[in-house]
Formats: sequence, C-alpha cells, structure tokens
Amino acid sequence: MASRLVYRPSYMLTRAGIGEGRIWRVEGASDRMPRNPTDPKAPENRRIEILLQASPG
Repeated sequence: MASRLVYRPSYMLTRAGIGEGRIWRVEGASDRMPRNPTDPKAPENRRIEILLQASPG
C-alpha cells in the first residue's frame, strides 16, 4: 500500500507537466517523523515528502 501512495503523487506531477527527470525523491514521512506520535494512525501523520530538482535555465 505504501508504495502505491508514493507512486500516485509522482504520476500526478508528471501529468501536470513536471518532467520525470526532475522528480528526485518521493517518500512517505509518517513512520519517520510523525506529527502526532501518540496516535500513529492519525490523519495528520499521513503525508509524503517530494523533492524536485530545479529546472534548467
């Protein structure tokens, strides 16, 4: 399930015109840096990090 949740934003970014080569990293952050550590399943913990490379020019 987690890989599917990370794949979807990459897909949406490329559909929006962001070149695949610019997508450097997309990863889940809930298990590493929960915003609500007392409730691991809290909605605010479900998030991802997206890192893009600067476009040339």
